[in-house]
Amino acid sequence: MRIAFIEVANFRKLNCVHIDLDNETTLFVGANNSGKTSAMIALRYFIHKQGGFTINDFTLAHHKEISEIGSSWIENAKLETPEPPRLSDWDKVLPAMDVWIEAKDSDLHYVSHILP
Repeated sequence: MRIAFIEVANFRKLNCVHIDLDNETTLFVGANNSGKTSAMIALRYFIHKQGGFTINDFTLAHHKEISEIGSSWIENAKLETPEPPRLSDWDKVLPAMDVWIEAKDSDLHYVSHILP
């Protein structure tokens, strides 16, 4: 069993990245502030469920959209008959990760906690 690749979206500096993982060793190389640490933290958050997301984990590119969503929810709440908030408003800005795993049927119990 192995993780073949991951795709990370809307997490810190990572708007939309595809990371192939080697069978033996994967080495992240890049300039300072290019997203290497963000990729490792994303793996830890999504796979090991350690820590918790903070506002700093949302990519800066979406802060304006996040603020607009919040403002529209506040304005809606002021209405005489407010509509329920639409969680789908967040679909394009929430951090997300796709984990592509190559596993035999007999190994699925090792990864069942991350399967949707």
